[in-house]
Amino acid sequence: MQFYTTLLSLVSVSKTSLDERITALREEDSERGAISLETVAIAAGLLAVALLLVAGITAAVTGRLGGIN
Repeated sequence: MQFYTTLLSLVSVSKTSLDERITALREEDSERGAISLETVAIAAGLLAVALLLVAGITAAVTGRLGGIN
C-alpha cells in the first residue's frame, strides 16, 4: 500500500510540474521558432523582384548583342 501511495504522489507532483511548465511556455513569445506568413510573403516578393531584374538585364544584353561588330 505504501508503494501505491508513493507512486500516486509522484505522478501528482509530476503532472503539476508538467502543467506549470506548459503554462509557462504558452505565456512566452507565441511566435518563437515559427516562420510567419509575412516572412514567407516577403521572401517570395523579393525572389520575384530578383527574377524580374535578371530577366530584364538578360533581355537588354541580348537585344544589344546584335549591335556589336
